[in-house]
Amino acid sequence: MEEKVQISPFVANRVADWIDPNLNALADGAEDLLYLGLGVPYRTANRLMASPSELAAVAGLSRRDVSALLPLVTALPKSTPINVNTAPEMVLLSLHEDITPRIAAELAAMRVGTAFETVDEFVKKLKDDYGITLDKKLVSVSSEYFLVTSDAAIGRTTLRMYSLLERKDNDTVRVMSRGIGSY
Repeated sequence: MEEKVQISPFVANRVADWIDPNLNALADGAEDLLYLGLGVPYRTANRLMASPSELAAVAGLSRRDVSALLPLVTALPKSTPINVNTAPEMVLLSLHEDITPRIAAELAAMRVGTAFETVDEFVKKLKDDYGITLDKKLVSVSSEYFLVTSDAAIGRTTLRMYSLLERKDNDTVRVMSRGIGSY
């Protein structure tokens, strides 16, 4: 399993304040008042992040913190449940305070041969095997959004491109965004 990401606990409230629609700072959070007092002042977004790279603008996150978080987070146009069949162990670990690295590793190993078919199956497994009660709304066994990355080499130049795709209920796929570089 990957090493646990060590980031100060106040970071969650700083990120929450970055995306919430108000200017009321949470405990250890940060709203416009803090950002406007910086050497180069700016304001909180007060909306969902358009790119995970926005984490670099959140007060209190170092480059090391952002680098550690980037492989584990995404920026989507709406809140979505975590797909337990594809989530990295570190993301499974974040679903509940009682999920330990050992439990996350065991859950990840269970889905290797056979994916969890329903949310109820996953939630029951957590309850029966580990005594953990999880809110079913937090998880899913399928995904609505997909990130496709590709590398193109022309001569000695390599270019990374990405596309964020959305799968609709009728199985049509729509390109949400495209870009060059890192998502």
